[in-house]
Amino acid sequence: TEMAHHSESRETIQARLESLTSGTFELANDRLYYPGASVGVVNYEADESVDALIARADNAMYAVKKSRRSRR
Repeated sequence: TEMAHHSESRETIQARLESLTSGTFELANDRLYYPGASVGVVNYEADESVDALIARADNAMYAVKKSRRSRR
């Protein structure tokens, strides 16, 4: 498949996604908003079910969330 030939690493994809949600936004009410996202990015394993792939991505996302909470 086309996805199987993609050469970007999980870390690169995760960094690109996180950069899209970094920064500060000011809305019409003059309040600042600091968006954030936790992203779980995993590689597809051969013969893996969609459910297993999603479960691993969920686990990766929660690991990111947990590591961010521990840094506060």
